[in-house]
Amino acid sequence: MLTRRVLSLLLSILLFLPCAVSAEEVSIPDFSNIRQWDVPDTEPFRFVRRLGAGWNLGNTFDATDDGFRGDDLDLEGYWCGVKTTREMIHALREAGFSTIRIPVSWHNHVDENDQIRKEWM
Repeated sequence: MLTRRVLSLLLSILLFLPCAVSAEEVSIPDFSNIRQWDVPDTEPFRFVRRLGAGWNLGNTFDATDDGFRGDDLDLEGYWCGVKTTREMIHALREAGFSTIRIPVSWHNHVDENDQIRKEWM
């Protein structure tokens, strides 16, 4: 089934992407030879089409460790050693990505009143 092959290819690409990315390393696979399948013309599908090519930032803002005692802002690079930079986001845009998924965990970044730290936001 074509859809399964495309999803398998995308998953394989995402699994092998490095955590740290430079503009030279970012490229979008050529899917121009894959035929389109019928997609209903509904508002949700139109919305998804407008999102364009997407990038998953990964777990950089999702890292947690109950034993961590440093500055909670350092948790961003805790799991992969990389912090998100303006240059990284611009490199992704230049490579053709128009949407970025940013998974975030909040519980390590709240005060005693459960207010999210302004610096983390």
